[in-house]
This record gives sequence, structure tokens and C-alpha cells, in this order.
Amino acid sequence: MYFCEISDCEKKFNIGSINLAARDLTRLPSYLFESHLSVTPEPLLSSPPEVEEPEAVGKAKKSKGSTAWYEQADLTALKAPDNLIVELQPELSLFGSLKVVDVSIVDPGNNALIDPFLVPS
Repeated sequence: MYFCEISDCEKKFNIGSINLAARDLTRLPSYLFESHLSVTPEPLLSSPPEVEEPEAVGKAKKSKGSTAWYEQADLTALKAPDNLIVELQPELSLFGSLKVVDVSIVDPGNNALIDPFLVPS
């Protein structure tokens, strides 16, 4: 499913922050890269293929170019905690002003922070 509302990716981009918290995402949405960098990210090996809802694709086509280039701010914070993300697209490094990437997971049982990138020994 496509859990990132396209309007979220567009509206928040002009303030430099995107919040994709608690949406059961297994990866960052391709739309984020396609709409703001004109780059299609490579498929991730550890995540299932991204499936977009048909109405989301229609919204993307209609909203393409709705924000003028002078209204956009560089992405400085990407907040995606409490999702199922275990791998990030390497294209994320193309956001040159990105300072904060939050993909943390909080264990509801003991309220402890879990590092999704920690490799068990």
C-alpha cells in the first residue's frame, strides 16, 4: 500500500521537514525522491516491492509542479519513526541539506528505543 499521502510530501517540503511517522512503511516512498529530486530510487533487497494505490498515482500526476521552485526549502529533517523500515535508499544522500533522519522504533512493552539497523550478534 502507498502509506505516504502525496500532500504530506509536498506541503512539508516547503518548510524543510517531512513527518511520515507510524504509517507501516517498509521503505521511504519513491515519490519523495521522484518529486523532489527527479530520481527513481533503486529497489531495496530487504524490503518487499513498493505497491502504489491507483488513486495515489493519479494524485501525483495532478499535483506535479504544484509547488513553485522558489517556494521549496531544502529538506533538513525526515521523521519516519515507528515504521517497518530496515533499509534506507542510498539516494537519500542526494538531499544535501538533510541533517536529521529519524527511523527509530519504540517498543510499546517497555517504552525502550529500538535501533532498526542494529545487527543482532
